[in-house]
Amino acid sequence: MSFNETYNKYYPELIKYGQQLCAVKIDIDDLVQETFLKYHIELSKNVVIENTRAWLRIPAIPDTYS
Repeated sequence: MSFNETYNKYYPELIKYGQQLCAVKIDIDDLVQETFLKYHIELSKNVVIENTRAWLRIPAIPDTYS
């Protein structure tokens, strides 16, 4: 699946997930954007991601609470 296909598929789900982590819409948008940026960086390193959905949810958590 291409990056664009992954983005289109998981963006709405990550927005909903972000709403569970924080209440401010701008923060949620930033959280999702940063998560996809990290995902893109990993793909550019040829990292094999077996479970994309799970991987996209994990990076959001530490940055939110640090």
